[in-house]
Amino acid sequence: MSINIEVVNTEIDKKNSIISVGFKCTKSSSNGAYKTFNQCTFKPDQKAKTFVNLIDVTDDLIVSWVEKKLGEQGLKDIEATIAKRIKTDSQLNKKD
Repeated sequence: MSINIEVVNTEIDKKNSIISVGFKCTKSSSNGAYKTFNQCTFKPDQKAKTFVNLIDVTDDLIVSWVEKKLGEQGLKDIEATIAKRIKTDSQLNKKD
């Protein structure tokens, strides 16, 4: 994947579980960096064996949750959206 995902913000519920993540996807080109902002929501199960306490959550872990939630196709769709913007801008720059 040639996009970079960065956590912008998180929403925490009353049980100290992350229920929403705002994130930025960035892709670099010769014209500069292009980005888009998105959001994922989660329904954490504090009784699950895989539950991670808020104190142990890192941005890298959140990014892995986002990638899993979006799936391969969702990530490809975001990358395609950014790539289309890059292509459009590069064509506009050639006309100048």
